[in-house]
Amino acid sequence: MLTEVITINKGFQIVERKYTVDAGFAAKVLSSSKQFKYTQAEYKQATDTVELIRHICICGNCGFQMPSYHSFYHDYEPPRKLVTKKFAAEWCGDIRSLFDNEDKVLPLYNPYIPVKFFCPECGYESVASHKTDTVTFEQNKHTVRVKCTIDTIKDIIDIEWAPTLEIVSLPLVESIVFNFKKGKVHFELHTPEGFLMCVRDVSSGISVEKQTSKLIRLINNNSYVKHKLIKYFNKMWGMRIPFTANEIDLHKFILMTNFIGYNDKSFYHNIPSDEYDFTIDPLFKKARKKLHYSDNCIELLNKSNLPKSKTIKKALFTQPAFFFYLTELEMLWKLFGEDHNLLFRFLQSKNAFANLFMMHTYPSVLEFYNDFVCEKGFYDFHKLITFFDKKACKYGIYYSAFSKAKKRLERKTWNDRTSILKSGYQCLGIDININNLFVTDTDEHSEETEIKDQTHNGYMFSVLKTRNQFLLAGEQLRNCLKNSQFTNYVIGVMKNGHYVAAIEVDLRYNTVVQALICDNEEIEADKTVFMAFKKWCKVNNICYNKSEFPDVEVF
Repeated sequence: MLTEVITINKGFQIVERKYTVDAGFAAKVLSSSKQFKYTQAEYKQATDTVELIRHICICGNCGFQMPSYHSFYHDYEPPRKLVTKKFAAEWCGDIRSLFDNEDKVLPLYNPYIPVKFFCPECGYESVASHKTDTVTFEQNKHTVRVKCTIDTIKDIIDIEWAPTLEIVSLPLVESIVFNFKKGKVHFELHTPEGFLMCVRDVSSGISVEKQTSKLIRLINNNSYVKHKLIKYFNKMWGMRIPFTANEIDLHKFILMTNFIGYNDKSFYHNIPSDEYDFTIDPLFKKARKKLHYSDNCIELLNKSNLPKSKTIKKALFTQPAFFFYLTELEMLWKLFGEDHNLLFRFLQSKNAFANLFMMHTYPSVLEFYNDFVCEKGFYDFHKLITFFDKKACKYGIYYSAFSKAKKRLERKTWNDRTSILKSGYQCLGIDININNLFVTDTDEHSEETEIKDQTHNGYMFSVLKTRNQFLLAGEQLRNCLKNSQFTNYVIGVMKNGHYVAAIEVDLRYNTVVQALICDNEEIEADKTVFMAFKKWCKVNNICYNKSEFPDVEVF
């Protein structure tokens, strides 16, 4: 067994750093606004150099470094420059040697030591401390274990994954075990002597609100711990994992233990997850075991009734998340009349995973699909689920509950392209607006221009495409994005890997429908986000006018 122990800081630290530079460079620094990042300058006559002293605040959680001066912690303009350009040139220039004992030390800006430090990088709040903590990594043939010590009552209270515990004495040890052979992950809480107090299997993931223990915080936010764990995952995989340190968190570590060898990030984004707690949907437990190793996909395809043509194989192996829905794809293969082109075009459509997930969750919709194919044919059915997706599936669920007589009446309305599905919703008291259910073949290729991922003022603007992205955005913004369905594009605004805002855009009119930050506040409430948002609107030629959509339902 390989064991490695690393040391991390418990709180933030204020450290003093010295930089020795030549006099000419020092003159440029001292005469600019950079002088507010330094405490003092000291002239070294023997070497004609200047020693600049700087105080740095280092986050004990993620290692983020920030100048420890008043203007960096409070929102106000720094004072007037203490050193002018002329004085800096004279103090650092050749004339400096004439002042043998005068003004060898030039005070610049007093350091600021905060009581609590809120890290802008990881969001962790800590107090000043020079104490250290240890994290232990243990690697066996098929497992990796990470352990840390629980030595405060607060750390015990923060353990949300465990049930109520009777704590007799401290310290305790919290650990997480990644079993790569079985594809399982579990937490443990035990005494230093090894007595096991609690264990919980989190192989399907752990909900966002339960991710608050000390070990989870270290894995999610501490850059040193995260890089070490990535190194062990690379060893167990035998290759580089597809995520960088900025992108990865505990949830992705669990997914990469369940699914080994999948190098495409989009595979993990399209794993079917529970709508409410952001874990792998329990309906796909058997599929999760079959897809444990990426090499298993070849055998699964060979055993299925799907066609083995090159185009279908390429579509499936390019996006292996389709293997979660092999049964549903076999049904669609028959509903498409075993037409390779229709199946391939469906696999390439944007809402393919949404349709397959609805079919898996509500199998009663197949009755509607079969009747629709008998009445309208394969091509109209392909257009129905490709361009009307979830609404058609919802109608199919209601259709399956109709009586035989009601179903006959409904099928008669399907010949009217403007009224199909509308009557079924209205009879159930649901009012929807169906403008164009069917599209022509020429309309199929006239899709709206997709918005590309962009970065403005340090904020990442990216379109939410998968259920997991909607779930995560809804959790972090504390709104109903995870429970809502949108016909328009929804753009997530991220900062340091966390969603800070969401924007709904109607590309037909190049207009913002709504733009909200956390807790459904208007985006104007955060000035920095709003400035980046305005720049994004200008670059993409999108108008932001709230008066045009006065009755929009918020996220």
